[in-house]
Amino acid sequence: MEEANNSNKDNKTEPLKLKIDAHVVTQLGAELITGPEIALVELIKNSYDADANYCDIDIQPEATEVVDGTTYHGKIVIKDNGHGMTRDTINKAWLTISHSEKREAKRAGSKTTKYYRSYTGDKGLGRLGSMQLGDVCRINTNTSSAESEGIIVTFRWSDFKPGTTLDSVKITERKSDINNKAGSAIEIIGLNDLGYWKDEKKLTKLKYKLSSMVSPFGHLKDFKLYLKVSGASVSLETFNEKIYDLCSSEYSFELDKNTIIVKGKLKLSGFEPSTKEEKELFNNYILSDQGFSLLEFLRGSKKLSDFSQNKSDDEKYFIEFKREIQLDDISATKKNFKAIKDKESNFTNPGDFDGKIYQFVFRKNSLDLDDTKISYTETKTLIQELTGGVAAYRDGFKIGSRNVDWLGLASEMTSGAGGYSLRPSNVAGFINLTWDNNKQLQEKSDRESFVDNDAYDGFWIICQEIIKSINNYLNTSRRESLQFIKNNKDQSLGKPKTYSAQHALNELGNLSKSASTVKNRINKETIKTKRELEQSISFIDETIKTNEKSLISDPLFGKQMQALRDRVDSLERQFNDYAKQYSFFSEELSDHLRSVERIEEEIEGYEQQISDFYDHVAIGISAEDLAHEANSQLGNIAFHLNASINRVKDLGIQDKDLMRHLLSIRSDTGVISKTISSLNPLVRAQRSSIDTLHLSKQISEYFDLRSSYFKDNQINIVIKSDGKDKPIRFNRGKLFQVIDNLVRNSQHWLEVFNTHNPSNELYINVEVTKNTFTIYDSGKGVREGIENNLFDMFVSDKEKGQGLGLYITKRLLEERGCSIFLTQERNKFGRRFKFKVDLIGATE
Repeated sequence: MEEANNSNKDNKTEPLKLKIDAHVVTQLGAELITGPEIALVELIKNSYDADANYCDIDIQPEATEVVDGTTYHGKIVIKDNGHGMTRDTINKAWLTISHSEKREAKRAGSKTTKYYRSYTGDKGLGRLGSMQLGDVCRINTNTSSAESEGIIVTFRWSDFKPGTTLDSVKITERKSDINNKAGSAIEIIGLNDLGYWKDEKKLTKLKYKLSSMVSPFGHLKDFKLYLKVSGASVSLETFNEKIYDLCSSEYSFELDKNTIIVKGKLKLSGFEPSTKEEKELFNNYILSDQGFSLLEFLRGSKKLSDFSQNKSDDEKYFIEFKREIQLDDISATKKNFKAIKDKESNFTNPGDFDGKIYQFVFRKNSLDLDDTKISYTETKTLIQELTGGVAAYRDGFKIGSRNVDWLGLASEMTSGAGGYSLRPSNVAGFINLTWDNNKQLQEKSDRESFVDNDAYDGFWIICQEIIKSINNYLNTSRRESLQFIKNNKDQSLGKPKTYSAQHALNELGNLSKSASTVKNRINKETIKTKRELEQSISFIDETIKTNEKSLISDPLFGKQMQALRDRVDSLERQFNDYAKQYSFFSEELSDHLRSVERIEEEIEGYEQQISDFYDHVAIGISAEDLAHEANSQLGNIAFHLNASINRVKDLGIQDKDLMRHLLSIRSDTGVISKTISSLNPLVRAQRSSIDTLHLSKQISEYFDLRSSYFKDNQINIVIKSDGKDKPIRFNRGKLFQVIDNLVRNSQHWLEVFNTHNPSNELYINVEVTKNTFTIYDSGKGVREGIENNLFDMFVSDKEKGQGLGLYITKRLLEERGCSIFLTQERNKFGRRFKFKVDLIGATE
């Protein structure tokens, strides 16, 4: 201890300073550069940023070189014809970890001089890529400046040892042999994991990785990448015309300010069913006119009214579609509260971008490989490895090296509604981002994914809306094509266009009744015919006997009559057999009348069960919403209760603040009591009773019940009544459900509207006139694409909407002879927005 103290005294005059252990750099490199492909791409980006028009990667696994007396095996050279580096640039850039002049250049909006490129490297960590590749790093570079001399700088990553400070790592420099020519060559000598670089399968995988990470879709038009392994050139894969011709459909999309535009092109063969019988019908009803009738059917489909559809101008495809989506029509964009961030999060537009998705059908008979000179397996592997699904690229370079289903395409495979959706295994595509347009989308330091910020949340929401639109068209158009085939089949059999299961049941019932009526008549006709046959046989027998007894008997005539007799016998046997079978069939058919009646009873039972199911769904929807509100109030109770306990501990019982908190608890408890009590009329046992109700009173009570919510969310409620509404006969709980569904619908879309228009006043208007009421709000209104099928089952624009609320509302009203409809009036956004409920049918 004493020696240590003496030592401290001796060094007391030496200034204290922070030092960095060189081993920290190797740890940093191992964490940020996750594989050889990432390491190479980071070095390729350096060439791109240096305004090179090519980058040549030469992998030499068999090479050997002696450096400072040590023999190294394996070498990689990354060479370009960029602007090169001066000694000062090397000192500031390569030899200063995390320093990046590009970062400031990007922030200032600067571009490269020659090709006017946005800088792709900005973290100052790309040089660590060479550490992942090998030990010795040699930089051989020169600029085009006449007065500048080239320089060769060499250092070893193995010198970055624990206990060694960064400034003591040995670096050598000498004059370059590259003169009067700009460019750089980064040499990595002594490769790590030499077995990797000699493994043919792993190098093939590396080829696919490099092909996918430097955009194979032609985004880097003035930059070429070349790969050489052991002296042999290796062609990097691109999404060329041959691969393009193999896809069954393609989709393009773009975000243009606040509008998403989604387009698609599909081949007619993509609508071909899978079963043999359906294929024959497909040939008869669709291929027979090259799909013209199907196109007209799809264009008239109410379920596809969101899309404009036309015959494709591209001979390769059958049909094209287009859909435009406004950002403020997307339910998921509404502001929300994130528990992790503990702050309100608003939707952030990530900036304009575009992209394409190519879909393939991986069946051997679906891929036209005759002219490609590539096998089915090779084609499938190539397409799947090229992007690993849909990849995000920024200025031509892929974000992330792994083939991850980051868009969640596989989730559609578990959905019954997604039978024809995009799959991660059968698509290749890209999303094209740029630094200029998408600055707020930030990449993590390891380049593997995005930073989870508000801009990324917005980007994710938009991407999901794009995928949802494509899948919606795929699934709906395919199902509509099958319906088209069924309609044509019914028409060929003389069935009406509205032919339904009930029609079929009625036909069977009528057939069974007819069989019962006809059975007795057939029995009578059978007996009559048998008697006539017997008489004919007797006549023939008598004729044969007469001929035999005659003096002028004709032997030939006798033979002919005997042949006739045999033939009649045969006919009699056949008739008896057929008559017996027909009698059995008609009897069995008439007996099926009871079977038909039984089926009819079952259908009626199912219809009642479905009606009950709607009731249960309606109860569940309201219970879920009300429970959410109750939980919110319970949070208030907990807050006030904790405050009261703290005041009791600090000040004692006699305290005004304590009383205030206790009164707050009482008030909140009252609200919860009201909320929970509203569930009573929703109880199943009480939904069959019919009550005498006053419409204005029921509406006022509903809004009184939820007044705290509307106040907290600054939604103004305006109720107007002419005072002339008459009593109606309606179930109290079901009327509550009707009002609640409509109000919560307005509530949701006002939240979305407020996200994009925070300064606009929010209100819900209810107008009561006699026994009708109209409800509308200050939001954007109903999109034109769904205004005609808004009350159909499963139609919803909400992010997680079930498409049952308005459908159930219509069903509940129809039970009492009432109705609901969207009026023709349009708001300032040019949209229909008023829901009118007609309760005249329930008037006393």
